[in-house]
Amino acid sequence: MNIKSHSSAVKRQQVRIRLRGIVLASITIDSVADRAVQTGGMPVLVDNLSMNGLEFMTHLRLPVSRDYQIRISLKMNEWEFSLLANVAWRRVQENMYAYGCSFIPDVQMKQALAAALEHQLTYMNPKYRRIHELYVRMSRETANAAANRLDYKG
Repeated sequence: MNIKSHSSAVKRQQVRIRLRGIVLASITIDSVADRAVQTGGMPVLVDNLSMNGLEFMTHLRLPVSRDYQIRISLKMNEWEFSLLANVAWRRVQENMYAYGCSFIPDVQMKQALAAALEHQLTYMNPKYRRIHELYVRMSRETANAAANRLDYKG
C-alpha cells in the first residue's frame, strides 16, 4: 500500500491509500434523479481508497454527474462495505476508464471505513507502526471535524 496525495484544483481532505494487489468491488446504479433503480452489478478494480471516496477502473463509460448515485460493494479482508457515492471525475487510462467518486456523507460508515483502512495498513506493512499511528490520528481528526460540521436534526 502506498499513501497517495494529489495536488489538483480540488484539494482532498483525506489521504488516499493505494491498495496492493487486485482489489475488486462491484458497482450498481442505486438512484437516478432521486428515484431508486435496480441494475445488475458490474465488477470494477479499486485503485485507492480513503474515508471520503475511492478511485476505480472499469471498461464502462459512466457520466460524471451528481444526478445519479452508485452503490459500491467492497470487501477488504473481513470487512464488507456497501457505500453510496457520486462520480466526481473520469479519465481514460490505457484501454479503460478511471473514475474518482466521493462517498455520500455517513459518519458511522466513515468511522468503520477508517478502522478497516487502519487494519489494512497494519496488515500490509506491520513494520511501519509510526505511519499507521499518523494515519489513525489524521483520520480521527478529519472525521471529528466533519462530524462537527454536520447539522443533525432530531
